[in-house]
Amino acid sequence: MPRYIISIGSNITEGESEVNTAIASLARCHEIVSLTRTYRSPDIHGDSRPPYTNAIAIIKSDIDTELLNLHLKEYEKSRGRVAGSSEVIIDLDLVCRDDLVLRQRDYNAPYFVKGLYLLGTGKLNR
Repeated sequence: MPRYIISIGSNITEGESEVNTAIASLARCHEIVSLTRTYRSPDIHGDSRPPYTNAIAIIKSDIDTELLNLHLKEYEKSRGRVAGSSEVIIDLDLVCRDDLVLRQRDYNAPYFVKGLYLLGTGKLNR
């Protein structure tokens, strides 16, 4: 069964609650293999924007990569996410599938590297 690394983030005041709600939603549909605690990180676009609350989840799912990504984006919309807005209610990005990096930019971003460190891994191990 494929394993995926999902980056979870929010930059609103209720960010920790949004991140935890997203994790609970993932757990209802997929097996969570590993999960970081929530942690804070600065916005990659500069200090003038609010900081993020983040988490990284590794899940097992037999769902197809494209369909899983579609479900993540539908979840974002259901929580009120508006594409292009600086207010990020919830952001769910499918970064890796097994050993394949799907979003190189996110994989190398400081907030994601911190999450991998918290997981105790530099990559998705089988």
